[in-house]
Amino acid sequence: ERRNIGEMLMLIVTELSEAMESYRKSDKKNFNEEIADTFIRLFDLSGGLDIDIEKEILQVEGIKNIHHVHLWQLNDHDCHFEAHIQFKQDIRLSEFDQKCQQVERILKEKFHISHSNLQPEFFRDDHKEIIIQD
Repeated sequence: ERRNIGEMLMLIVTELSEAMESYRKSDKKNFNEEIADTFIRLFDLSGGLDIDIEKEILQVEGIKNIHHVHLWQLNDHDCHFEAHIQFKQDIRLSEFDQKCQQVERILKEKFHISHSNLQPEFFRDDHKEIIIQD
């Protein structure tokens, strides 16, 4: 199904406008709800446009999973990315450096992410969800 990008963007703007109104009225509950709705609409738009950082990173040979992802915009030009990367095999540090370079290239070229911090894992008993709410 073809997506109406303009409509989707305006729905995001509408959610943000409602969040601003809630903030102005000090209505924290509704503010939180509107921000959550904004993320839902952003994720829907990203999926519709096939913008998927996880999918791109998982195409690097040897990577099994990416989780504990943190992504933030530092300023108008710098976007930072942190993640744990689980490997299919126990690899040497020099191989990890090569994989990091591949991931960093993907992040920079496809998503304009200027800085990354990647933590390698092979066999570690922790949560493997992409987003963890502590």
